[in-house]
Amino acid sequence: MSHFNFALRAANDVVMASARVSPVEGDLHTVTATIDGGCIKSGPPAPGKQSVSSKRRQLQDIVESSLIDIGHVRTVAQQEELCHIILDLVPFGNAALRRRLAEKVAPCGWASNELVWLLASDDIEVALPILLQSPVLTDAQLVDIAKSNGHDHCLAIAGREGIGASVCTALNDVGAPDVVLEMLLNINAQVPASVIHGFCVDGPADEEIRTALLMRRDLPASACRILLVGLSQDLTDPVSGYSGPAAQRLRPMLLALAAGLKETLTVDVMRHLVISVSDTPTLALGLMEAGQRKLFLYMLSRVCSLPLKQVELIVETRNIEALAVICRSAGFGADDFVSLMHLIDQDETQAAQTAALDELIERYTTICPERAREALQRWIRTPAD
Repeated sequence: MSHFNFALRAANDVVMASARVSPVEGDLHTVTATIDGGCIKSGPPAPGKQSVSSKRRQLQDIVESSLIDIGHVRTVAQQEELCHIILDLVPFGNAALRRRLAEKVAPCGWASNELVWLLASDDIEVALPILLQSPVLTDAQLVDIAKSNGHDHCLAIAGREGIGASVCTALNDVGAPDVVLEMLLNINAQVPASVIHGFCVDGPADEEIRTALLMRRDLPASACRILLVGLSQDLTDPVSGYSGPAAQRLRPMLLALAAGLKETLTVDVMRHLVISVSDTPTLALGLMEAGQRKLFLYMLSRVCSLPLKQVELIVETRNIEALAVICRSAGFGADDFVSLMHLIDQDETQAAQTAALDELIERYTTICPERAREALQRWIRTPAD
């Protein structure tokens, strides 16, 4: 018996007429599907039974063809029929094949609820692209998945773009620290004010949670005050970090910012902080002095309008030239840049730092601030991967 076979037109990538799909066995019946003049049709049950390997080959043929990719140009009836055929075949695919199927189905808005739900409820290796991307999944379904599946599904949902308040509440109820942290770091997640206040009643005990909250753009003013006061206390507490002169100068600014916040609907606290230090940008070094590395890098990314991941990659790879361009465009002086490099490379020996000091200052001072800003604008237009 022949298996799934497609012939594609080179000119328009349309499936040719008369390509044939082998019989597909469902739970209690067998379905035969054909492509006829671009239409998917169900036929009568075929005699006999197929092996699991034959059905797996049929699913593989569908996945490897362009049929799913061009499904959005088909009629609703054709899309439904294609989803029905795939749905019957999914149980016969191995994990790797189901994963490839999920990657193809994930961005398809026409995929059926049944197919998307089946893939989303699969092992996390299969479900991940569906949970992160599928526009078919509703918030109510995401809540059900979070409640009925394991930790890994919840962690994936926490990173999904634009999850609603009900989903955030369900994830918070799970109580897993890494799930909660991922949700808070998802700046487009609609975290309810009640959930945020729950972390701020006594001040967040976890520094990572506080950092994630301060990086959000939708905080209630009352929560901002609590977070800023807690951060200001840590800036001058030798036990909590490294402290330093910039941290000492930043502390009263944080307290003044907290006191001056108006009772608006939401607050982008980092934007306010960036404005507050615009005249003296090196005050941001106080965050590094106090060990608030991620918060400093996020603040630097906001100053230069680059994605946080790009700034983090520049620092992690010790791309001194790129970091120098960012700092030069932000108004850091040579001494401030050297201080930053010392704070970044605290594990290096003093001898190694001293040997490179003169060269570092010379390289930094040769960078023209105007050219640095021009280079930064090019990076913003074409951000690195």
